[in-house]
Amino acid sequence: MKRVFYCILLLLLSLSLIKAQQKSVTGLVKARAFYQLRLPGTQMVDEKGQPVSQVADTIHFIVMEIRGNQVPVVDSLFYFGKYYRCTVSGISNPKWNIGNLKRNGKTAAWQVQPNSGLWMVEFTAVKKTIAKKPAVVVKGKIGRKKIVTSLSIEEELETDITQ
Repeated sequence: MKRVFYCILLLLLSLSLIKAQQKSVTGLVKARAFYQLRLPGTQMVDEKGQPVSQVADTIHFIVMEIRGNQVPVVDSLFYFGKYYRCTVSGISNPKWNIGNLKRNGKTAAWQVQPNSGLWMVEFTAVKKTIAKKPAVVVKGKIGRKKIVTSLSIEEELETDITQ
């Protein structure tokens, strides 16, 4: 009878350890914020054939490495005090060259750790303004686990003129 009790106790203990280990295999590893100017591709002209000045677009995005294979859900993103809705898309390449940093010309590259995935968060429409100190605050969840991360800087990439 004691032997059965100890076997059941050992089984329950090992199951709880496996469950705890499974919970710890998901989570945010690291994140970085970037922006890049996008230049218009074709020069527009007016009805007289004179070039029309075009303004470069600024693309803002966040790259997140997530441990595990669950798709992160970003509930909200606060970017320099403004609230944005955003979409998350997966990056399938385990080594991704994001671009060249404008401040020093070095390549911003990302090597994904084993059992992790790479995700890009893209911004859409502004909803409301709030007062926040960090440059970027991302709130969301990975499975049932909630994540909140603050990024204090955003790095500018060199403009890619091949697009």
